[in-house]
Amino acid sequence: MFELTKEYETGVYKIDKEHRRLFELADECYNLLKEDICEDKYEKVKKVISELKNYAKFHFNEEEKLMESVKHKQIFTHKLQHDYFIEKIDDIDIDAIEYKQDQYIIDILTFIVAWIRQHILSKDVQYVSDVR
Repeated sequence: MFELTKEYETGVYKIDKEHRRLFELADECYNLLKEDICEDKYEKVKKVISELKNYAKFHFNEEEKLMESVKHKQIFTHKLQHDYFIEKIDDIDIDAIEYKQDQYIIDILTFIVAWIRQHILSKDVQYVSDVR
């Protein structure tokens, strides 16, 4: 369902590859939502959230190093957006997921997809022009 299409490609292979993984993690969340066979998705949701947070930290660090290397002028505001994303993921109440699993998956998915799409299309394109 969620995949990195042409409109989200930056033209920087390494960054596109990392963005693709973020879309894959969003897709894993979506697949959990569709999974009717499994009534208790708690452990799977925890695993996806943990993986998303860890991978996002890795990816953001890579992006920030790239921005530093090209002396991107808006690195500070870009980094603030990265910090906001991690903070929102950190604020997820894992214990509450136990009781309203599908609703939490929907909420998490809505945030992740909206943020990733908006961030790539409006922020990442700004530093990519410095890289090329």
